Amino acid sequence: MSPLGIAYRVAYAEVPLFYVSVERRDDPGLRAQPVIVGGDPHKRGKVQSASHEALSCGVTLGMPVEHVHSLCPRAHLLRTDMKRYREVSSLLHSTLRGECRGIEINGPAGASLEPAPQAMRDAQSARRPANPPAHPVRTARRPPPHR
Repeated sequence: MSPLGIAYRVAYAEVPLFYVSVERRDDPGLRAQPVIVGGDPHKRGKVQSASHEALSCGVTLGMPVEHVHSLCPRAHLLRTDMKRYREVSSLLHSTLRGECRGIEINGPAGASLEPAPQAMRDAQSARRPANPPAHPVRTARRPPPHR
C-alpha cells in the first residue's frame, strides 16, 4: 500500500528465449527442435539465444557459435536478425501498453506492468471456477468407474 492508502499491483512479463521464440513463430518446423540463434561463427559470433533442447546438450548463452556444433550436432543454427526482433518487440510492447495502465520496458521481451483495473478483475474471475465442486478433494480423488 502506498502512503496514500492506494494499493498497487505490479506484474512482470517476459517472453523466455525471445529470439528462439520469434524464429519458431515464423517457422513452426523448428518447434521441438534444438535451435540456436547467434552471430557469424567465422567472425567469433556468440550464442544469443538457445532453445531448451539445445541448452540440454550443453550449449550456453554467450559461448562461441563455432563450438555449438560439437555439443549439439542436430541444432538449427540461425543468424541473429535484430531488425525482425525489434519489430516483434515493438508489437509486444504496444500490445502490453494497450492492456496496462503503466508499463516499464525491460529489454526486448520483458516489461514491468501496472495492470488496468479491468484486467485485474478479469484475471481474478479467470482464476475462480464458475461452478466450483462441492467437495473438490473428493472429486479430484474419485476413482474411475469399473467396466
